[in-house]
Amino acid sequence: MATRLKVLRSMVSSMKISKGFDKVYRTLDVVNASEGRCTLEWKVDGELLNMQGTMHGGLLSSVIDTATTMALTTTETGVRGVSLELSVSYMRAAKLGETLMIEALCRKIGNTIAFTESTITNQDGQLIATGKHTKFIGSKSRKDS
Repeated sequence: MATRLKVLRSMVSSMKISKGFDKVYRTLDVVNASEGRCTLEWKVDGELLNMQGTMHGGLLSSVIDTATTMALTTTETGVRGVSLELSVSYMRAAKLGETLMIEALCRKIGNTIAFTESTITNQDGQLIATGKHTKFIGSKSRKDS
């Protein structure tokens, strides 16, 4: 477990110093990692807000993509895969100052396709969004680089 956690924390550290899009994750942290699962925590700050003053929905979609990919990375195969389909259901707005908990897990890993899911809640346990992410992983016998 410690190795999985270390790998995911290293991934997030790289994202935090990115000069590209991934810099939106500067307040994201990895809380836990186990086989096919991970938990992330993300503090909603002012730079993540839309014109209505709530967290932009596209960022919630992005963190579902990121978290489910991280969960897939923690599996025996270690693959990240390529997105085939990503769907998000938005339940309520995330607000400035809230801390979001992102739970991601692998539901099924087949020979070439992986099915993952994620839920996002705020610090009060209120459901913010759910997501399903289907990924092409190629052959189980090879690792992506």
